[in-house]
Amino acid sequence: DEWVASEKTHRSATQAFLEFEHRFARLSEREQRLLGEDKVLMFVRSIDQKERMDIRIELEDDDGANGLTEDWAKVERVCQRYDKRKTRVFCNIMAYK
Repeated sequence: DEWVASEKTHRSATQAFLEFEHRFARLSEREQRLLGEDKVLMFVRSIDQKERMDIRIELEDDDGANGLTEDWAKVERVCQRYDKRKTRVFCNIMAYK
């Protein structure tokens, strides 16, 4: 939990994904195997609460562990799409000011 809790300050979902991936890769092979089934859930818990709901919805999968996809590449794509959408919304808001 402490390892996950330390991840919650990011500028973007993609940055959070990359930092989480880097930290996960530094775990021993044994730890990675033990946590592998919960990897996506751990990542979702590590991101900002505002982003969590939107991203979690896109990662839902009834066949996956914890009801989430196990496809790590999909997690990265979802984070990238989320950031693009967030940037587009921000740019539209700034255009109207």
